[in-house]
Amino acid sequence: MARRLPPYRPGVKLFRLSGEALQWIGSVLICLSSFSVAVLQRGILHLDEDGALEAVSEAMKPGGEAMGWATAAVFCSLAATLAIPVFCKLLYEGWKHTEDEKRLLLRLVLCAVISEIPYDLAMSGKIFDWSTQNPVWGLLLAAVVLTITRRWRMKTTAANCVFRAVIVVAALSWALLLRVYMGALLILLPVLFCFAAQWKWITMLGGVLITLVQFPAPLGMLFVHWYDEKLERGSAKLFYIFYPVQLLVFGILAIAISG
Repeated sequence: MARRLPPYRPGVKLFRLSGEALQWIGSVLICLSSFSVAVLQRGILHLDEDGALEAVSEAMKPGGEAMGWATAAVFCSLAATLAIPVFCKLLYEGWKHTEDEKRLLLRLVLCAVISEIPYDLAMSGKIFDWSTQNPVWGLLLAAVVLTITRRWRMKTTAANCVFRAVIVVAALSWALLLRVYMGALLILLPVLFCFAAQWKWITMLGGVLITLVQFPAPLGMLFVHWYDEKLERGSAKLFYIFYPVQLLVFGILAIAISG
């Protein structure tokens, strides 16, 4: 006999993603971003060189040799934006379940510092590039905001709201001063996940609106919706090593390809 499917009930997820699955999805999307910028855009299309745009425009004419590479670069870059809500959710879940906030902040600091040179190498081909900083700094600032707002609470609701707003604005200002890539989004989304945790529809709607500036990043909120709210202990440690390593690999590969 055919097996009957369970009836759909509002609020019950028919499809679920574990914390480990969410991390693997985010890691693949991060690799797409690094591959697009380092290998395709810089290594093959040479978009970081003078006059490269004109040369690529010429090559992308019907029958041009760069058409396929340029299309792949655009596709990878667009797909990579889906990682923004994914890692913001993972950061919030990691912060929410951690028993040692100092250790979490220390790991983020080390990851941000260690990733800076590989990030510059992959994104610009330079050992040091002060024009932009890697996005882990944005996640670090978000973790600082969440930690401060949990440790210090004002006596009244109004004062607490003002205090939180001041801390968030301060973090956004630091992200702007440091020129953190996607800094504003990486701060605002974890803050939204924390402050609106009791209202799922506000979280989803707010996340979509915040990420509209990096379309199709709002589609990444689907992964957040499918997340089963269970983060395996210690499962996030791999990312702190994986992120700088993949940047270094793609950065070296881009140098090898470009000659």
